[in-house]
Amino acid sequence: PQQHQPQQQRPQPPVPPAKSKRKPLLIGAGALVLVAVVVAAVLFATNGSKSPPANAAGANGAAVDKASCEQVGKKDEQGFTDCLRQLAGPVAQKATCQGAAISAQTIGAVVAVSCQFKSEARGATRAVTYYQGISSDSLAVGVKLQLGDNPEEGTWAGGGLTGKYLAGVGSAAGIVLFGVDDRQLCGMLVSVDLGGKQQLPELVKFFTEQLKPA
Repeated sequence: PQQHQPQQQRPQPPVPPAKSKRKPLLIGAGALVLVAVVVAAVLFATNGSKSPPANAAGANGAAVDKASCEQVGKKDEQGFTDCLRQLAGPVAQKATCQGAAISAQTIGAVVAVSCQFKSEARGATRAVTYYQGISSDSLAVGVKLQLGDNPEEGTWAGGGLTGKYLAGVGSAAGIVLFGVDDRQLCGMLVSVDLGGKQQLPELVKFFTEQLKPA
């Protein structure tokens, strides 16, 4: 009888390695770490020239004006006082915000709130921190050290407030520092793009359209 030879099994094609889903997370985490490093560097450089904090006596329940910003007032669930919320405007609804007590203590501010924006681009993120009880002039020293030569300076107005801003793109991040003329109230945007595509005009546009009080 004829014997049947066993059929040889064809070798299976190699299975391609599964793409890691952690890489975008790691890239995003790297951008956040860089934001924290830049903020820490600015605050460290600023620490020696900080302004005295505003009066921290407590809430007065008055309308948001210069006098109300001289006291802490009641904080909401995101950490904003009425004074800080006037400067933040719609950012409190656009971004994830929470109190930043360590940042406030580092430079002698009364209150600080940090807000992070969602980003569709990998390796890019933006975060803005609002400070009550310290002026933008006090933070300008540390910001200029990060930005190097030729930062852009200008003025802004909105939400019943007026002020000036300082903006630039340094080796680590883009920064926009903006303050209010008649009170110790300011904010600092730190923007990181690990892809190296960050441009100053786009950064100022983001401040004007997304951060500046309406």
